[in-house]
Parts: sequence; structure tokens; C-alpha cells
Amino acid sequence: MTINHSQPQPRGDQGENQTFAAIIESAEAGDPYAQLRLAEYFSQIKEVQGNEYGQIAGSQPASVSAYMWYLLAEKTATPLLGQIEAGKKNMRRTMFPQQVAEAEGRAVAWLSNAKKRSGFADGSAAKASEGPPKRVAAR
Repeated sequence: MTINHSQPQPRGDQGENQTFAAIIESAEAGDPYAQLRLAEYFSQIKEVQGNEYGQIAGSQPASVSAYMWYLLAEKTATPLLGQIEAGKKNMRRTMFPQQVAEAEGRAVAWLSNAKKRSGFADGSAAKASEGPPKRVAAR
């Protein structure tokens, strides 16, 4: 499936362009993580005021693109969430309560360490460091 709506035109070095192109390709292929990254990226773009409707004729505001990618990420992630929940439920049936508690504790510790490594309490630095090029124009 190819979605041509508001594909950004990256500027910057060739490596950034290839990375961003790979994110677009993954998002169009249905990868919810890539779709979420595009949504977050487009949500950071300031809208250009062009005409009485607040946009340049024929262009699509970045907010529309961001919301579209959020919707797509939500739709494609929903089946994954069901699979995750079913997998956890199946595993819990075969585990002792102490094992479940240990696994939950390990997950909390892993997330805490990942946040410390990223330098941000909410882990957003990891997302930002993997983000697309610094500036693109939305169409």
C-alpha cells in the first residue's frame, strides 16, 4: 500500500534522507512504530499560513498528516496489543505468582535503566535521537 499523502521531502545529508525514506517505507508497509514516528514528526512542524483558510492551496497541513499517521498507528497496533495480552495470559497460566512478580520487576528495572541511559525521565531522548531529519516541508 502506498500512501502519498503529505510525504515529507527531507533536507540534509544523504544518510538522513535514506533513514527518513526507510521510515516512510516502513510506515506505508504498516509498521505501527514507523507510523507513530511519522505522526510525532509531523506534529512538531509549524503550520504555514498561506490563504484565508490558513494553508497554501493544494497543500496538506502537517497537523492533518500527523493525525492521519496517529490513526494508522492506532489501527495497525491494535492487533499487536491483542497478541501481547494473549501471550501474557498464556504465560501467566504456566507460571507461579513469584515468577510473574519477578518478571514484572525485571521489566520495571529494564525500563528504568533504559530511561537513565537516554538521559530523560520519560525516555523521550531515545525517540528523539532516532527521529527523522530536523526539517522537512509538508505537502
